[in-house]
Amino acid sequence: MDYENSAKKAITFSKKLFENSAGMLCMLQDNTEKISSDFLKRVPGVSEEGIKPYNESVALFKEVRDDFIKLTGENFDNLEKMF
Repeated sequence: MDYENSAKKAITFSKKLFENSAGMLCMLQDNTEKISSDFLKRVPGVSEEGIKPYNESVALFKEVRDDFIKLTGENFDNLEKMF
């Protein structure tokens, strides 16, 4: 019985650690994207057509990142239900 309680605490700790780390990384990535986007807009000779692929890749990256965080959160929930 003590092992079960310890496992639940370890899972809860790992989930919270992941949520905090993911939140921090998202914040850093969003700030980096903003700085890069502002930089590209100010570079002479780079048109909106040149920035378009960058914006598309950023949008795709954010979508994949959010899907990963959602899936990992669901997996932690499923793991908690097992105990």
